[in-house]
Amino acid sequence: MEDKNDFFVNLDTCSPYSLEAIGGKAQNLGKLTSAGFPVPQGIVIPTYTYESYTKNKVKNELTLLLESINYDNERNIEEKSKQIKKLILNISFQSKLEKEIIETLQKLDKNSLWAVRSSAAAEDLPEASFAGQQDSFLNVSAEQITTFIKKCWASYWNKRAITYRHNNNINHLSGGIAVVIQRMINADKSGVLFTSDPRGKRKSTMILESIYGLGEAIVSGLVTPDQFAINKQTGKIVKQNINKQTV
Repeated sequence: MEDKNDFFVNLDTCSPYSLEAIGGKAQNLGKLTSAGFPVPQGIVIPTYTYESYTKNKVKNELTLLLESINYDNERNIEEKSKQIKKLILNISFQSKLEKEIIETLQKLDKNSLWAVRSSAAAEDLPEASFAGQQDSFLNVSAEQITTFIKKCWASYWNKRAITYRHNNNINHLSGGIAVVIQRMINADKSGVLFTSDPRGKRKSTMILESIYGLGEAIVSGLVTPDQFAINKQTGKIVKQNINKQTV
């Protein structure tokens, strides 16, 4: 259903787009928005925008670097990763597209800073998960957005992502990466909800982990969050563990 002439789409209208076009993170945010949840406003740069830029500008150099990787040598993978990321970061954005993105964000919220988040097409698949393998960035001004879009694109070529794709027989060039740009929320508290207990394998129990401030501190492992086990049927807390938070 996607129109590949659209180099970016609004987050609140992206839910009909395929997983291949906008990645797992953007698709799920689109579904939440459509369901009426208060998702921060933003836009999505689809995978085909990434593919258009990389295939038109750096395809030959990228292919040669991939063919030269020695997957038995971690240092070699790291070096090729750095070279590929440098290629991506040096891509020039079309000035018209850059202007349109900035103007769209400023219409959504003229004074906001933005979160620039990677959304891989192969993210959170049943047979493979790329969660945490690509980069996201917080508190980015509208004028800096295109620089950080390229940083997200470059993170598709992080060493751990390259190795993971190789080990799982996922073609490096068959997919791509989308980018979600959302209005920053200066959260007093934030958290992560698992709708099924990931450790105890109890489908009747949800696990909520929460902290003061931005959720990035949970994702990065900077702090140990408070943890609550919640009965799905009753909504009652059945177990809790409160940890000291110094950040």
